[in-house]
Amino acid sequence: MSRSSCFDPMEPTALEGPAGNRRLITGRGLRLLAPLLLGVTICLLAGWFELTRALGGREVAWVYVVEWPLFAVIGVYMWWRLLDPTLPGAAPIAVDRAITGQSGAGADDPELRAWQAYLAELQASDPPGGPPPRRADESVPAGWQQRRHRDRHEQQRQVADRGVEDAH
Repeated sequence: MSRSSCFDPMEPTALEGPAGNRRLITGRGLRLLAPLLLGVTICLLAGWFELTRALGGREVAWVYVVEWPLFAVIGVYMWWRLLDPTLPGAAPIAVDRAITGQSGAGADDPELRAWQAYLAELQASDPPGGPPPRRADESVPAGWQQRRHRDRHEQQRQVADRGVEDAH
């Protein structure tokens, strides 16, 4: 089976229609559709619930009758904006050049360079992820559990002795 015949949820499928509908069928569009449908359903059910309460005589429920469907509309609008951030009025995403390593105003900052050198030194001396894994030929020393137990017992005894001395 060739790679091109495999279904890739991140790529538009062959079922896509006009260019405007293409974003609905991509993997991202489908991943965003499930929370949208759940949220809109919950908002509309809550609006219906509040309508029944309002018709039953609860005056404050009329506010929620309008509010819950409005939340559903806002959710649909946000979903549409997430699918197509190039719509008119969308704010461009600003990228800090100092973070990306591109030249810019932050590249000449001596404090920034000192901080980055400090972070590189920390990374080199103690890389993230904990201690390095043991080699296959490196064995655990014999009796390490007994020594650990003995050391812990000794520490507890010293703490107890200090407590007795402090009490006198």
